[in-house]
Amino acid sequence: MFNLISIALVIGLIVTAAAYLFRSKLNLPPSPVGFPVIGHLHLVKDHAHRCLRDLSKNLGPVFFLRLGSRRAVVVTSASAAEEFLSHGNDVVFANRPIITMGKYVAYNNTTVLVAPYGDHWRNLRRICTVEIFSAARLKASLEIRRDESRSLLRTIHAATSKGGDNSVRVELRPLLSGLTLNVVMRMVAGKRYYGQDNAEAKEVRELIREMFELAGCPYVADFLPILKLFDFDGYIKKFKKLGSKLDKFFQGLVDEHRRNKGKTEFKNTMITHLLTLQESQPEYYTDEVIKGLVEVMIVAGTDSTAVTLEWAMANLLNHPDVLAKVKTELKNVVSREGRLMEESDTTTCTYLNNVISETLRLYPAVPMLLPHLSSVDCKVSGYDIPRDTWLLINAWAIQRDPKLWDEPEAFKPERFDSEELKTYRGKFLPFGIGRRACPGMGLARLVLSLGLGSLIQCFDWEKDEDMAIDMSEGKALNMPKAVPLVAKCKSSPILDNILNLPPSPVGFPVIGHLHLLKVPVHRCLRDLSQNLGPVFLLRLGSCRAVVVTSGSAAQEFLSHGNDVVFANRPIRTMGKYVSYNNTALSVAPYGDHWRNLRRICTLEIFSPTRLKATLEIRRDELRSLLRTIKAAATSEGGDNSVRVELRPLLSGFTLNVVMRMIAGKRCEAKEVRELISETFELAGSPCIADFLPILKLFDFDGHIKKVKKHGSKLDKFLQGLVDDHRRNRGKTEFKNTMITHLLTLQESQPEYYTDEIIKGLVQVMIVAGTDTTAVTLEWAMANLLNHPDVLAKVKTELNNVVSREGRLMEESDTTTCTYLNNVISETLRMYPAGPLLVPHSSSVDCKVAGYDIPRGTTLIINAWAIQRDPKLWDEPEAFKPERFDSEELKTYHGKFLPFGIGRRACPGMGLAQLVLILGLGSLIQCFDWERDEDLAVDMSEGKGLSMPKAVPLVAKCKSSPILDNNVI
Repeated sequence: MFNLISIALVIGLIVTAAAYLFRSKLNLPPSPVGFPVIGHLHLVKDHAHRCLRDLSKNLGPVFFLRLGSRRAVVVTSASAAEEFLSHGNDVVFANRPIITMGKYVAYNNTTVLVAPYGDHWRNLRRICTVEIFSAARLKASLEIRRDESRSLLRTIHAATSKGGDNSVRVELRPLLSGLTLNVVMRMVAGKRYYGQDNAEAKEVRELIREMFELAGCPYVADFLPILKLFDFDGYIKKFKKLGSKLDKFFQGLVDEHRRNKGKTEFKNTMITHLLTLQESQPEYYTDEVIKGLVEVMIVAGTDSTAVTLEWAMANLLNHPDVLAKVKTELKNVVSREGRLMEESDTTTCTYLNNVISETLRLYPAVPMLLPHLSSVDCKVSGYDIPRDTWLLINAWAIQRDPKLWDEPEAFKPERFDSEELKTYRGKFLPFGIGRRACPGMGLARLVLSLGLGSLIQCFDWEKDEDMAIDMSEGKALNMPKAVPLVAKCKSSPILDNILNLPPSPVGFPVIGHLHLLKVPVHRCLRDLSQNLGPVFLLRLGSCRAVVVTSGSAAQEFLSHGNDVVFANRPIRTMGKYVSYNNTALSVAPYGDHWRNLRRICTLEIFSPTRLKATLEIRRDELRSLLRTIKAAATSEGGDNSVRVELRPLLSGFTLNVVMRMIAGKRCEAKEVRELISETFELAGSPCIADFLPILKLFDFDGHIKKVKKHGSKLDKFLQGLVDDHRRNRGKTEFKNTMITHLLTLQESQPEYYTDEIIKGLVQVMIVAGTDTTAVTLEWAMANLLNHPDVLAKVKTELNNVVSREGRLMEESDTTTCTYLNNVISETLRMYPAGPLLVPHSSSVDCKVAGYDIPRGTTLIINAWAIQRDPKLWDEPEAFKPERFDSEELKTYHGKFLPFGIGRRACPGMGLAQLVLILGLGSLIQCFDWERDEDLAVDMSEGKGLSMPKAVPLVAKCKSSPILDNNVI
């Protein structure tokens, strides 16, 4: 180690001597006294723009620094900046220095920000100018910026509504960062990452935060290359790791667009556009070029814009007279027309633009322009500038130069009324100057003007405290505020007149309309709709929900383009701890993961081939049910009818069917039945903290603790099933199960068939395929007992189709027993096992049924109310299976939806129909049924997720002669 240090010192002395001789021959800019080896590195402190401005006071507006082994010229003069980066010198200084971060993170210094000047860079610049930031491309993405701006307004409006007539405190930084990140990511990839509480969104936000953090820390080995041999602080290791993660993320976006080509949500994104161009010009639009452009959009287009918006709001709060003047302009130009600000207004709001320009002058997001590098020896401003000299333009110092600006430290937007500023580029350069100036300036201006203008138009702002807002600069690449901005605001009346939200009842602060929800919720919501209409809005604590009780509205919400918009699911506590962090099929957010799960279900679980392979299981379990009832009838009644409680028999039947299809075993163990029962019980008890998140900190009722404990027990049970199959692979009883089939597929496609995916699919099969089917069979039997004429008609049909052949009903008969099918459909209409469809969530702002529906709104479809709507159904409260002979019902989806509608409809509908028809048909064929008492069967609805009967069904039955002639 000592020898290495000695060598370094000797080299340093030689370099210093050479530099002295070199300087003596050239007219270099003035330079301060430096040290061997490090040169002037010790002089560059935090807030380098201020440090370099202070040095310029002694050395002049152009001076020379030796940063380790690198030469650098610092410019703090507008005229010099223009001379360095205009005319012939613009080409000389069009290069960028090669730095370590660019090597590992920016595709070996090939992205448009850091690429050396040449053909490759010119191609990238052309792509940016023509294909990304052109007027046509910006126009195509206008709705995204409008949508995200409205989303920001709604978020703040929701916060202010909790304060009544009082102002509420709002921390702006996360909201503004979310606005700019979502604008850019939706333009680039059609995805939002702020406001989405899922694993992918959190991972991406953390990745972007890490990228900005590392980019803001200069790497000392770029100036003292010998240190790269040691990497003492682990920077190179960090760069490599970050670069690998970023590339994986960007490649994932590109591959996702390739897989989903033509799908609505990917139709108008930057990646889709570039991939289309790749088909005709593959040499220009390689994956690496596309990924580099995506990276630059994120780096240059998110944090810098958010930081500028925060500085602008801080300036306005410190200058209420300026704020008032902007508000007046917006009223005159926009609000008087009774509308919100649009991008088309940005050109006419002159004073608003002046405020943004003045903010960019005082607080440029890039106080030091990105370094340039001279490609040849040249002479500028009377000085000799050697080749490979870094050029550092101190934009912050130039924009506060008292020789150029009147009262440079004062916030005076009026100064930008000057005609001189529209032509004199060297004086004002927040986006750079020359051919390496920012190509996204137009987009940045649009987002800044629309974002700031909307905030001022829609809210009344004031400082959080009586003191002036702290305007100290923080430490980071883009000069953020040292203290995040917190302000008070309340909504302006303009917001109430703009959004045409569905009607809503009177609510309370904080809880909103939670107090209105009574059990049973589907009846409660139907009653509310009688006053509010078929589409209405509820505020459930911090969650917005739209309730739909109309067939036509349900179809409009969940068909055509809106189907994709509402294909998401709300994130819930139960899903987090029980459904593998909301990754199971029924609760997963819409996206690649969900599409993969849906594909697995369609092709590998519920396909005709797979259902045919498990036919014997269903037949066998049905025969077991028939034997059990026959045994009871024979041993207790003789020729008389015997009392039978149907619920436990039907539950056992459906549970064993599903468990044998999944795992090859009947569910005999008491603890397993209790585990499944607990799953249904917890799923049917909403967690109040999902609507009032602050309660998650306390968990007063212990609900979260119960859910966590249950999730752990359930996972242990499910993993046990998977491991059991692995250990016993090849054994007969495990041969044809769903788990065995998925484990076989896991061997060839491990990324699609992980253990977690398999367990999630097993869980969904149990939850969705057992209790719901058993409940429907019980309701069907209760209806038939109350309508003996209908029961007799079904029995006659079964005699004609099946019994006359002297055999028992088989699955192949289910399609020919029309009236039996009608009975099942009528039961599902009156007593759907999911009276409220599983909630959907809107992924973007949209307009449906004439109403504005904000992003993140939960959609609740009241299937029970729609299926009893007198406007849709003749005698809706009557049990009339004949109505399902109508041809209309085979095409009108919004009217009948026991299995849901759209792309999130139940994929197991075919299996459910088979079990229901075969189960009910066999019970009717094989036994003669009557009510237990002379009174009508009680049809009251009980409490539970699947709307069971309040009173378990008990009926009398005796065996039919058909059983005596068939072995079961």
